[in-house]
Amino acid sequence: MLQSFEKTLFSKQQNIKTDNAKTKIEVSVAAKEASVDTDSRFFYAVGDYKVLLEQTIKAENLSQLKIYKLPHSPEWCSGLINVRGIIVPVVNMHIILQTGGQASKKSKLLLLQHQHIAPIALQIDELPVMINFNEYSKDVMKNMPEWSNTIFKNQSNFIYEIDHVTLLNQLKNS
Repeated sequence: MLQSFEKTLFSKQQNIKTDNAKTKIEVSVAAKEASVDTDSRFFYAVGDYKVLLEQTIKAENLSQLKIYKLPHSPEWCSGLINVRGIIVPVVNMHIILQTGGQASKKSKLLLLQHQHIAPIALQIDELPVMINFNEYSKDVMKNMPEWSNTIFKNQSNFIYEIDHVTLLNQLKNS
């Protein structure tokens, strides 16, 4: 009887967690499903830039979270957020990519998780979208930062491939 009560309690806790999770979209689930197709990946937009997400990185859209400003923080740091009890720094990708713009109040937050970095949130303009690479050619760019040297392009779009782990490690050490 105690075991069935524990199972019922556990399932109700899972339902509560699921209900609370309705405000988020897990891109990583779709990425896992898409990982069978190596020609497809997700990208997000910041200003006019479209940036690829690595297949090894988990991404989660966060909504309705307040960003707490952090005094004396680097320019790229918009502040901190609380994600399920974990304090996460927020990176303003407009500063990193030097778009000339600023993150707006309508900007989205994308939580990145990878085995080699602590969780971090990016302020972006558009939620991740899946793209098929069959229509794109790959090009290596010169005079670019260590974390970005590859671009995929077709007749109308440029999509930048960024090594988020390298970028975030450089930010951590700056």
